[in-house]
This record gives sequence, C-alpha cells and structure tokens, in this order.
Amino acid sequence: MVEKINLGFVIVTYNSADCIGRLLQSLPTIKNVIVIDNNSTDKTCEIVKSFGCELIANKHNQGYGAGVNQGIKLLYDKCDYFFVLNPDIIIKSLKLDIIDLQKYGIIQPLVLLPNRNVNVEELKMNVLGFVYPLNYNCTPKIKSKKETTFFSGSAFVLNKKTLKKVGYFDESLFLYYEDVDYAIRCNSANEKILFNPNIIVEHDYKNSIGNKNKKKWILKNRKIIANRYFKNIWRKLLFIKKQKQDLHTLTENEKNVFTAYIKPELLLGFHTKQFFKITRLLINVIAIPYSFIIKLFI
Repeated sequence: MVEKINLGFVIVTYNSADCIGRLLQSLPTIKNVIVIDNNSTDKTCEIVKSFGCELIANKHNQGYGAGVNQGIKLLYDKCDYFFVLNPDIIIKSLKLDIIDLQKYGIIQPLVLLPNRNVNVEELKMNVLGFVYPLNYNCTPKIKSKKETTFFSGSAFVLNKKTLKKVGYFDESLFLYYEDVDYAIRCNSANEKILFNPNIIVEHDYKNSIGNKNKKKWILKNRKIIANRYFKNIWRKLLFIKKQKQDLHTLTENEKNVFTAYIKPELLLGFHTKQFFKITRLLINVIAIPYSFIIKLFI
C-alpha cells in the first residue's frame, strides 16, 4: 500500500541514538526513507546505517525545518506524499486513505503517549498566541476524521501538491512553531488539514516546559508568528514589538480573515494537563479575563 501511493518518509535526527532504532523498526519499508542528521555527536548515524536507510549527515545543526526541507527535496521526484516523523516516534497503525491524501494538504495522525493517552489529538491556539493540545494525557475522544486548524510537526503527512502551492518550511524559525507557521500558510492557501485517528503513532514525549532552550525558541518564534499573522492591535496587546515584514507576512485584510477564522478558539486559555492543577488555575485567572479584553479589539 505504501509503495502504491508513493509515500516517502523524512526523519530529522539530532543525538537520537536512544530512539531512532525503534522508529526505523516500525516503518513498513526502508524504500524512500531518508534520515537527515543535524550533526549528532552520539551513535545516531551508525544506527541508521545499520538499517540500510539513506542517511545525510550534515556538518552542522541547520534546524528542524531546514532538515525537513532537505529530506523532502531529496525524495521529491520519487514520492507524491511525505510522512515527516520525529525520531522519537513509533508507527502503530498506518491506515492510509488515498482519497484523503488527494483531498487534503496535511494529514495529522493520532499521536499517543507511551501510556496510550493523548499527546496530540487536536491543537488549538489561545489568545496569547500559544498552540497547545486539547485532551493532553487523557483517553482519546475523537473517534472519526475531522478537519482541524493546526497539526503537530512530530508526525504528519504532506501532499506534494500542497508543497507546490504553499512552499517549504520556513528555515529561519530553526526550532518550534515551524508547524504552526505552515498550518496558517496552508489555511491561507485553502489547503485543508485533516485529523485521522486511524493513523496512530506513539511519541516518547517528555514534558520540557522548564527547558530554557525550548522556552527561548518558543518565545522568539511566537513573536515572528504574531508579526506575520496577528492584527496590529492584537500584537500590541500581547506586548510584542513590531518587526519588519517578510515573505510570509499577511496584509491587514488577510490578517482580519485569519483573526475571524481563529477567534472561536481564542478564549480557551491553558486547559491542558501539561501544567499542574495549581499552575493551570493561576494561568487561567490571568489569561481568560485578559482574552476577553483582547477579543474586544480584534
């Protein structure tokens, strides 16, 4: 089935020796599998070579989005669809529907934690510009396919037709928010995203909210997203300084369209079990009233 639909697999690694073997074992084929390694210093490359997969060993860490782009370009002439996977993913069920693949720009699988609870089922953006998973660490709730706004960069299938229309991932983001940026660009180009719970992967996800490096990139890239896609008044209310326009910056009219599209999801606050109860309570005490204030202006 995989070979009939010309599906390729793109995996970006960085010091992934502890997990890459499990992912490669779970793949249905080693044909059209390419691993882009961002200058690992452990035994990642040796493990990949032992599976007979194509490996590109970069001399420096170019970032996640750049690695994804590099892998897709190398498979471009061979494949019509690209399954992009983090190295700490294991494929559990790969029930692909050719009609869905042809119709949608992105297919988002059900991403489970090792305990079989939800890592990513449906993603939402709150009023502060953060994207987070609903139903995190709970039993899966969505039983059927559903169109959605965002997708997780940990595991997704990309249609080549969408790639031609929307372009490649923004390499300037380096790490985090590449998927958020691409999802907004897909929606702006009327390329739909489908959540399909029949495709199931397991993610050995570690809650790393306290990771200083992660917070640095998330906050930096959130500012870029806000400047590109949020109305100026919304950006100002988030105390985000204006930056120069770039290739992906929407016009004010396009920002109005995006705001109207996302508005029903702005008042959700931080309803996620990634935070301890007391932390969620304190955050919502601030975030929810503040979101109502912002809504008056956007």
